[in-house]
Order: sequence, then C-alpha cells, then structure tokens
Amino acid sequence: DPWNRQDPFRHGAPHRTFLREEEEEEGREVKAGEKAAERKEEESSIKSVIVPGEVVRIKDLTLKTPDNSRVLIENLNIEVQKGQHLLIVGNSGAGKSSLLRAIAGLWTAGKGEITRPPPGETFFLPQRPYCTLGSLREQLLYPQRPGSADKKLPSDDELLQILQKVKLQDLAPRLSAQDGGNGLDSVRDWSSMLSLGEQQRLAFGRLLANSPRVAILDEASSALDLMSEKSMYELLENLPHLTYISVGHRPSLLHYHDMKLKLKGDKFEIEKIADTSEKQQIVAL
Repeated sequence: DPWNRQDPFRHGAPHRTFLREEEEEEGREVKAGEKAAERKEEESSIKSVIVPGEVVRIKDLTLKTPDNSRVLIENLNIEVQKGQHLLIVGNSGAGKSSLLRAIAGLWTAGKGEITRPPPGETFFLPQRPYCTLGSLREQLLYPQRPGSADKKLPSDDELLQILQKVKLQDLAPRLSAQDGGNGLDSVRDWSSMLSLGEQQRLAFGRLLANSPRVAILDEASSALDLMSEKSMYELLENLPHLTYISVGHRPSLLHYHDMKLKLKGDKFEIEKIADTSEKQQIVAL
C-alpha cells in the first residue's frame, strides 16, 4: 500500500519517538533536580564528624530555626578540649538549647561541622529527665539496660554509692522497707514519686553510672538549690577526663566552668573564666 509506505505518521512512529525523547528529557530534568536538592540539603544541614575521645569541635557553624527562616548563630568556631567545661549563656530564644542539641546530634538545621564522640560516649541531661517504666536500677542505668553487654555495668553496691553521692541515699532504704531486697528492684511511677529536683539528682547519678566522655547539660540543675547544684557539679569536676557543656542562667554556674560562650542575637562572645577569686564571689552572691 503506497499510502502506508510513504506516510510513516500513519503508524505513529515519529510520535512515539517524540514521546520517548520527551520522557528521556523529563527523566534528565528529574535527576538534575534530585541532585540539586541533595546539594541544597547538604549545604543546609549540619555535618557531624564522629571521633572517639573527649573533644567537641565546632567549625563554621551557622545554626537556624527548623524552617530555616531565622539565623540563631552565625559562623561559630570553638573547641572544647578534654577535661574542659563550657558554659553557654544568653537571653531566651538566643539558641542556647538549639546549640546543645546540635552538639548532641539532635539538631541539623543550618550548616557547618561539629566533631563529637560517638553516641555511646556522650550523655545528655535535659531540664526534665526522662523516667523509664521500670525499677530503680533501670532508672540509674538508663539508657543502658541491666544485662547489657555493651560495657561493664556498675554493681549494686556501686549503684547504692552513686545514690549516696547524688544525695538520694534515703531512697533505696525506703523502698527496701516496703518491698524487701536492697530497693534497686522496686518499681514505681518515678516521674510522680520524685520531685523535679530529685529527678535532676537522679540524672546526675545516671551520668556517673554511664561514665561518658562528654556530658551535655541543658538547665540540668534548674530545680536544685545552690548547695545541691554545687554538690552535683563538684561530682563532675572530680572526673578529670570528663568534658562537659552546660546551659544555664544562674551566675553561680560560672564557678564550675572555665569557658563561657555568650550568645547575643546571631553574634557571640567567647571568654575564658580563669579568676578563681571572682568565681568565689559569684558563688557567695
């Protein structure tokens, strides 16, 4: 049929070719868009570098709100070395807690690089500690579990000594009188039974039980009186290899730190706290 031979459009061949080329072009555009989105995500995400040890290093960090609408901190560079203690201060909304969460790997909005130890070597103390459903032993070992093979866990005697160090020495005997045993196996609704101050002291006990290399404290002593706060931070100071970073409002906290990072809008100031006599005056206030 000459009609069929001379008119290839009759069978739609060029049309199919055009559709195929259009699909290929669309596929290339989609891939290019995906790569651009990946690059944009990398540029707008904080990079975590995991290195075993006690050092926290922040490089060229710009911290933003989760929707990227506001810059909280811009171009921060600071290194907290083994055994150093950094206090972060600033007005409400300055980004203190956001920075702590970024250091802990829980906040990625922004750009820059944070070098920190692995999760198992970092311990985060929030203002309101999480109380698990379980025994007193489980509260102290959290986030580890009894019988965990990850690391050697404290013995019962060591756990009871930890309770004494964090001024909860009456808790186990009281539970023992009610339930028998040494009190560590007693199960309670801990968030209801313990006051917030007791929960915060329990969290310091968790830190001692877990022996991290780096501790991150977000208003971790806000419900404690000054003497209890002093006792808790002195426990940390007696761990010579522990690096810790705190957020808090009380002037008394300066006594337990040797560096201060003050956040002011998207700007910041870094100061060394070296004058022991000045620290003593602050505590006396």
